[in-house]
Amino acid sequence: MDFLTPSRSFNSSMTMELIDEGVPIEADEVAMATVLNPYEWKHTSYDNSMWAKYKDELRDLSYEMIEYGWFLIDGICFSVEICVDHVARRALTTYLANAASFSETYIPSALEDGNGGGVRFVEIPTHQAQISLVSSAGMSVNVDSLALADNGTILLQDGLEDDPSHFEWISKRKHQVEYGVGSEAVQRRSVLTPTDAFFEYRLNEACESHPVFTDDDDWKRTLEGVFTNSKYPPKLTVYDPEEITHVG
Repeated sequence: MDFLTPSRSFNSSMTMELIDEGVPIEADEVAMATVLNPYEWKHTSYDNSMWAKYKDELRDLSYEMIEYGWFLIDGICFSVEICVDHVARRALTTYLANAASFSETYIPSALEDGNGGGVRFVEIPTHQAQISLVSSAGMSVNVDSLALADNGTILLQDGLEDDPSHFEWISKRKHQVEYGVGSEAVQRRSVLTPTDAFFEYRLNEACESHPVFTDDDDWKRTLEGVFTNSKYPPKLTVYDPEEITHVG
């Protein structure tokens, strides 16, 4: 049972506890209600029956697990990474490995239609992501990790730093730029000339931040034990509307 499980599905037979150490075999009741953490067995991908079982459980609850960091919603292509996955180039490496091996890596695609919609599986689009999402705790946008379509945008939300978005030029001649910590929205544009090929980057600074809680003590009590309450209060950052880049 996890935070995704709706309360209507709560029952004693489906409640499982994830543990790092085994329990005595004779403790049948305990063993039936626990499952070992696959990560402790050095299984960090879905090549283990327990991960597959969890994936099936999510699907039974009408959720879909995103395994490769790619998905589509209403035809819009997204990549998604959590913190260090971004600097490790998780989404980009998946895209390149899929293209280089001529594989058919299928990703979930959710589509609303007149029949109520649903989820089907499609190949990773060749045009890359129109929108990239990164949730982080101290990470910043790494331009070498981007897997964006032309004029695509990456949105990075950082839970540790509240600094205004900023960047520094590493080399203007080589079009190299480095972004600082804090939440950011960056657009990438490709440039092809008869003698050169490079990317240009634009930091979106047209935004306003609004507090989620009005009382300072209230947000600390609410987040205690769930997330850090020693950094800064949660905020909702709203950017000026921008058209999603067209592909195809």
